[in-house]
Amino acid sequence: MTGAHAQAVERSWLDAKVKILKKMRGVPMSTFQSRLDDFCWRMYRYNALHLFPAFLEDVRVTLHLTD
Repeated sequence: MTGAHAQAVERSWLDAKVKILKKMRGVPMSTFQSRLDDFCWRMYRYNALHLFPAFLEDVRVTLHLTD
């Protein structure tokens, strides 16, 4: 792992924490993992035109469902 890669990872983690914690004002900290999962999924699917069909596709693939 290069220093540049580590720096990019650290920056991504900082961005995630800032965005999530801003949205969590008044929300229990017990929901942090769920919100972090949501943030990561949205970052993974940032180029998806429509998120709901992308979500359904990810569920289908994850659960090994067929058409």
